[in-house]
Amino acid sequence: MFRNRSGVRGALRLIGTGFVLAAAVTGAALAQETLRIAGDVVNAAGEPVIGAEVLLAPSANGQLVSGGVPQRAKSNKKGRFTVAFARPGEYLMTVTAPDLVLTKLTMKIRDASKKPMTLADGTDLADIIDAAVDPSRREIPIAIPKNAFYVDMVLGLAPPEAARPAGRAVDPADVAAAASLKDLMKARDDLLAGSFDAVVTEIDAVLAKKETIKDPKDLAIAQYMKGYALIKLGRAVEAEAALSEAIVADPTMGDAYAMRAGVLVEQKKFDEASEAFRKALELNTDPARRIALLGNLGKSLIEAGKVDQAVPYLEEALTLAPDDTDVIVNLVDVYTRLGRIDDAEKLISDKLPPKDAATLHFNIAAMMANNKNYAEAEQHFRQVIALDPTLVSAQRWLGEMINAQGRPAEAIPEFEKYLEVNPGAEDATEVKQMIDALKKSLPKSGGAKKK
Repeated sequence: MFRNRSGVRGALRLIGTGFVLAAAVTGAALAQETLRIAGDVVNAAGEPVIGAEVLLAPSANGQLVSGGVPQRAKSNKKGRFTVAFARPGEYLMTVTAPDLVLTKLTMKIRDASKKPMTLADGTDLADIIDAAVDPSRREIPIAIPKNAFYVDMVLGLAPPEAARPAGRAVDPADVAAAASLKDLMKARDDLLAGSFDAVVTEIDAVLAKKETIKDPKDLAIAQYMKGYALIKLGRAVEAEAALSEAIVADPTMGDAYAMRAGVLVEQKKFDEASEAFRKALELNTDPARRIALLGNLGKSLIEAGKVDQAVPYLEEALTLAPDDTDVIVNLVDVYTRLGRIDDAEKLISDKLPPKDAATLHFNIAAMMANNKNYAEAEQHFRQVIALDPTLVSAQRWLGEMINAQGRPAEAIPEFEKYLEVNPGAEDATEVKQMIDALKKSLPKSGGAKKK
């Protein structure tokens, strides 16, 4: 039986395992130009509010984007604020001021010529937003289109009591719910800041009174953030439990499935990970993430021993990303395991780095050797050595393949070269004994045998 020596790198790779807090915005979704966002923060009487903090956090589909850098500004003594270098795209806006809440937002959008922008459907963006805001909703989603250059806002604030409709009694449940959401927003801010221990503590406090959370999606987000923080803290078992709870609360939360799948992979629970990746793929709406999900599902199926099931997912990933090295490596490995050597060899192209190509040739050679196709195995081992001389175990196995074809005299130099480049090899004694045996087996030259 052919043995894969310790010098061989594993050919299988998990693609994009840094699962994010939310689906990343694709490059096409955001323009590269920066823009200026400015405005006035006023109270119900139209007077300036000093020291109000305006936070714009990059988002996609109403969720925070992992790695997105929030833009912050504070209103001056005239109530003015400015964010000088924002970009077009989606944001979740939060406005914070002592004893005041956001109740009204006006936003005017203009292009570089300072003219109001008009969408293709004729919508005039000069006054596209001029509306009352639900004061219980801390984060306000806004979208700034490409080619926007100036965004002018008026943010109207009022005391929470004044924002409540007349005649409405204070509902203790509403107060508790607002407090829980405020705590979740604090946890969100700490998550972005990398304070993961604080996040776990804060969310546990909220979950201890989860009856105050009215929307199951908010509960799912809480468990999701907790799971993310626990992963960062290296507490995988607890993270998996939190992410499972997020899925129970919101079965449509694709990111929770994907992140849970990543945890399951780390725990080597590949069957469960495969199912979680399948669900994440089913729920995914972001084309930019589909390649990674397809690749990870294929990888999990390989590790689960379901190599044939991995093929369609990896082939689709290759169609979407024909130059993706990780996809090529995994698909070549699958083809090799299934005996589809011609398909495997077609994928090993000049686009692959030499070390990756060498590993793939080694795997093909191993399969050929196990099938006693020594001549083909010899050729692949020669390619391994040419592509990556540091993969020294290939040198020994080249000698093995040559000897297996009845050419001991040619095999001896390959074994000797193996010992030369790898003098400290664990199998050095075994190889030396093999060399001595082969030399003794060679016919002696130099004249006729004496009678």
